Amino acid sequence: EVIHLQETGRTIELLLQFMSRTSQPEVRKLGFQDLALLAEAAEKYEVYAAIPPCKQHMVLARDKHPFPVMAYAARHGYHDIADQAAWVTLS
Repeated sequence: EVIHLQETGRTIELLLQFMSRTSQPEVRKLGFQDLALLAEAAEKYEVYAAIPPCKQHMVLARDKHPFPVMAYAARHGYHDIADQAAWVTLS
């Protein structure tokens, strides 16, 4: 049975690497768009091995991408991160 997913093949491939017995992908080497898509997929599918590194790198991307980081944080209940990103948007 074919199941159609909203995520891209690249995002699913990265997500599956966190769930397999291979080495995990280096999240720090991802472009912001790939990181944001992976972070959302990790939250959606509750891939707990992927959530902390994605969350950490979303925080690191806060200064360059404050609005998407704030939206990600607000959607997933990371109020401290959303607050920090909100301050960056004011400047």
